[in-house]
Amino acid sequence: MKKSDFLSLGIIITLILVSTLNIFVELLDKYTILIFLGILILITYKLIGFQKNKSMIERDVILSITAILLLYYLVSYILGYFTGFAKSVYAHDLKSVVLNAFPVIGLIFASEILRYMVNRKAESKTWLIFLSFLAFTLINTFLLIRPLVTGSNIQTMSVIEQLGLFILPSVTTSILMTFMSIKVGYKSSILFRLFMELPLYILPFFPNFGNYIDSVLRISIPVLFFLWLYQKIEKTSIKKIVIIEKKKLVNLFRINIFLVCIILVYFISGLFRYQALVIASGSMTPNINIGDVVIVDKKSVSDYSKLKEGEVIAYRKDNIVICHRIVKIISSGEKTFYETKGDNNTDVDQLLVETDKVIGTVKYRVRYIGYPTVILNRYR
Repeated sequence: MKKSDFLSLGIIITLILVSTLNIFVELLDKYTILIFLGILILITYKLIGFQKNKSMIERDVILSITAILLLYYLVSYILGYFTGFAKSVYAHDLKSVVLNAFPVIGLIFASEILRYMVNRKAESKTWLIFLSFLAFTLINTFLLIRPLVTGSNIQTMSVIEQLGLFILPSVTTSILMTFMSIKVGYKSSILFRLFMELPLYILPFFPNFGNYIDSVLRISIPVLFFLWLYQKIEKTSIKKIVIIEKKKLVNLFRINIFLVCIILVYFISGLFRYQALVIASGSMTPNINIGDVVIVDKKSVSDYSKLKEGEVIAYRKDNIVICHRIVKIISSGEKTFYETKGDNNTDVDQLLVETDKVIGTVKYRVRYIGYPTVILNRYR
């Protein structure tokens, strides 16, 4: 292994360790991370240099990104007249825009320049490219999650919703950025991320498509750009593809994304029978623990007379979803109420649950896989 490969590996491992530690301990804020990336850029430049970009398609890719994403925002805001709009939690005045946007712009520039420098030196080593992808996915996931979580009530989201809104978009974007950094250059990567991430901090309102549509868009846009860029590279007879060397891998990528979208449709849209929810409290211990994911059967509420004492139901209280056990059913005229209690709680819940608040009954649980969601709650 060459000396430059060792140096690249050291930089990548540093990124992985710092970003992983920061997720759990939260040692660095945005400004500190920006300084950290800046120092790494200087070290990388000193040790392995900055390779000049010689891509023949950079200009075409930049123009295409600009045209397509401008059209995307135009169509989105036109559709917003039919779906409604949601206010931004960041862009309230000029001062807020500047304070919120400045670190985001700096982080995008710093991370993509560093990604380009590392990947261009490591492009002959597939395993180094994979580690680089992992490192920058961790960083970008952390930077993506925190601002979105502070503006959302994450406790009301299912684990699948959080996967669709936060994790998978970061993964698909990182795949595209890695591919761009090798085949096109850092300018197109920076431009794409500015278009996709900066509007959150500078625009006062957004089309309100709902979590399901937002998830599909955030996942599918990088995927579509990746497929378009791959085909463009093939048409221009550029054969040095590092990450995806064979067409069957691209087809496998398409199938995986398609399956992910199907899962998101099934669990998030609310149109189907089952929904996944993550447990963030210990009120149902030991039968349902913190970090478990429960599968809720919504069909069970089509006939409320079939709900029985002892069943665990999921219901909405204000903006929070709660999973507790029915301990008593109370009929009052034409209305039915449920007295509920957490298995680990001493007293019953203070408020009765009306039938229209019930989402469904808990049928299954999957242990432990919801722990990442519990960790994310700490950033609120």
